[in-house]
Amino acid sequence: MGNENTAPSYSIASCVVETGHRLVATPDQDGVDSNALRRAGRALLTAEIAGFGPIGPGVEKKKNGQGLEIRLRFYDADELAHVDRMRDEVEEAVGLSIGGWPWAIQFALDVIDAGGGWLGSGLEWPTVRPSRHLDFLPNLIDRRCLVQDRGLLQVLGRRLRYRIGVDHRWGESDVFWWTTVQTEAWIARTIVGNEHQSLDHVHRRQFNGVVQELLPLPGTSVDPLRNSPDDWGFVDLVDDPITIVSIGPATGGQTAVDVRKRLGRAGDQLQTRTRRVTSEWGVDDPGVPYADALETLAAERHARRECDVVLLFRGGFSSSAPLTSASSRRILDAAQILVSQGIEVVIALGHGTTSVHGLAGRAPAVGVFEAITPTAGAAWIVREHVNNRLVSAVLDDGQPLDP
Repeated sequence: MGNENTAPSYSIASCVVETGHRLVATPDQDGVDSNALRRAGRALLTAEIAGFGPIGPGVEKKKNGQGLEIRLRFYDADELAHVDRMRDEVEEAVGLSIGGWPWAIQFALDVIDAGGGWLGSGLEWPTVRPSRHLDFLPNLIDRRCLVQDRGLLQVLGRRLRYRIGVDHRWGESDVFWWTTVQTEAWIARTIVGNEHQSLDHVHRRQFNGVVQELLPLPGTSVDPLRNSPDDWGFVDLVDDPITIVSIGPATGGQTAVDVRKRLGRAGDQLQTRTRRVTSEWGVDDPGVPYADALETLAAERHARRECDVVLLFRGGFSSSAPLTSASSRRILDAAQILVSQGIEVVIALGHGTTSVHGLAGRAPAVGVFEAITPTAGAAWIVREHVNNRLVSAVLDDGQPLDP
């Protein structure tokens, strides 16, 4: 017989974690800057859940509350402060995750006491905590590094998530890294020549040496994790946003509007620069202006954050003026030059009926992705470089009503 006193489906801790991830994916809408709420969500993920129950003696019940308290303990007073600044909003968000009355919950926030019995509380945590992406390269790459291609190393490094913690047994500092499935496939193809769905344990550890080469903290131990790609760890996407250069039709049009809106979901976590190709009027091969634009970009020299990812897009091609294999090859040649400079390229030409790689007879190179539509390409950038939840956090308006 089953136990009639079954446990709840979700723990309070799981509701707090879910809330943290949801807050991290808060979009900027109607001119409202949600960065403080996103930062509070990141801080919430650093807290330990010390208890859940009635408020303590002498604690004032919040307005409209039910006298229920979640006790959160932080290793870092700065992280506590980020939650405290947005306390009302975060308490309500947790209440909505738990269910029932949104304002029922209130927090008791404190820093973990070093003598309180928490395993990590008595350890010396690293004080140097980089907030940037790992795409700064050393002047000289160690000859033992598995990836010697500087451009490719920069593309992969920009996509890595990481945090700096400690080995709880020995108390030594350690760097933990994780990333997206796409990045892992590119890593696998780079170091073992085969694009797996994900790296196996041996190959993930082999890549530790590459991560160590990218770190601004020499001599630190490195270990791989399988954390959520939506969690960037120590990377502050607002303080170190990457720059997207979008190259689209000379006429702009609804496709350009859709791409801009989709990239805009990331708010100030992405910086976007726009370029337009030359007029396609009277051109026999409509791919030529796009190849020209990409070749022009590849011939320029770009400092870090002037151009990190390129989105080449066009709404579609007519049967009377299709994309050709010649211009497709030029586009891919220019894309590979950009990757050699540390710039990722997303190609989004057409609406599911055009394959640049198919026309060129080539497989996609590491660092080059071909999306099925322009909006899918923009969404892929947000998903890969910011947060997957942001892609679906805002209503998709669908097909525009204007003919």
